[in-house]
Amino acid sequence: ANGIEAWQLPLERTERKLHQSQRQLRFLADTDTLTEVPNRRRFYELATKTLALCAPGKAAIVMFDIDHFKHINDRFGHAEGDEALREVARCTRETLRAQDVAGRIGGDEFALLLPETTVAEAFAVASRVAQRLEVAQQAAQTGLQLSLSVGVVLARKGENIADALRRADQALYEAKRQGRSRAVA
Repeated sequence: ANGIEAWQLPLERTERKLHQSQRQLRFLADTDTLTEVPNRRRFYELATKTLALCAPGKAAIVMFDIDHFKHINDRFGHAEGDEALREVARCTRETLRAQDVAGRIGGDEFALLLPETTVAEAFAVASRVAQRLEVAQQAAQTGLQLSLSVGVVLARKGENIADALRRADQALYEAKRQGRSRAVA
């Protein structure tokens, strides 16, 4: 009739649904659905690509987690723990620039790759995330007092993201050893 065969319309509809399903699967494969930030695998992919574009010593890697998170789950329940994770992720997303890479590494641990960022600037980013979190908690009036421990390193020449994260994790451990709710480089 108008040049479209009767069998073409169902085929086009099926192709559209297939592409939509593929996009949805890619989102689910790449995203931590609880926090809506990239999952560990996707963070490593994005951070590796981003780090390759940065000059040596010009990218900060930040690792942080929620202080006493197990206590929150034990005392207030896992639903409240999940809400704490969502809130930390939201505050993080709202703080970062477009070129920054964030991810949930596991449990209550998050990682950031901040291109063209010094250690001092990375500390300032971590501080802004913590301040947003504090304001959000005051507004929510849940009684939870969330705080973050933070480890910061600069990526070294030739260093891959996994090695940089290991060093950031050591700095995070030192922040916890010093009493939590602080950042250590």
